[in-house]
Amino acid sequence: MKKQSMSDLIEAYIKDCFFQCQDDEISLSRRQLAQKFDCVPSQINYVIKTRFTTLRGYLVESKRGGAGYIRIRKLALSTHRELLLALMQALPQQMSLAQCFDVIERLMAEHIVTQNEGALFLAVVDDELLCNNEHDQQLRAKMMYKYMERLTYSIQEQERGKNHE
Repeated sequence: MKKQSMSDLIEAYIKDCFFQCQDDEISLSRRQLAQKFDCVPSQINYVIKTRFTTLRGYLVESKRGGAGYIRIRKLALSTHRELLLALMQALPQQMSLAQCFDVIERLMAEHIVTQNEGALFLAVVDDELLCNNEHDQQLRAKMMYKYMERLTYSIQEQERGKNHE
């Protein structure tokens, strides 16, 4: 069995907080989390910054300091088309392979693409084909945008077909 990293444990705890309260928004204390996991607050910051991103379906509001808090909200969008449009707006100008993976993982979780479709896209933008230089990261972001634009168009066409039946 694979040993979980501290970041994995913190992420799982925060996700469990959503499950426990059955709400789309939670507020946490950075200091209390750091105490609970016996880690430095920067470890909490790292988990929030890398695992609770807009591309993964979260909005984070944070206030630092003694009475600081972290407020995390799940993005709740009613249709696949709305989700795609929100993700397209949130795409950065440059994307790493890890960021592409986050987006594809979200699209698979929402059943917008299949696991095979996601794997095919990730193969096309893999670091073996595209380097991690600025130009290739811009290209990767443009490819992701066009991919989601095409998915949006397909969904729109499917909806039109259903409305004409």
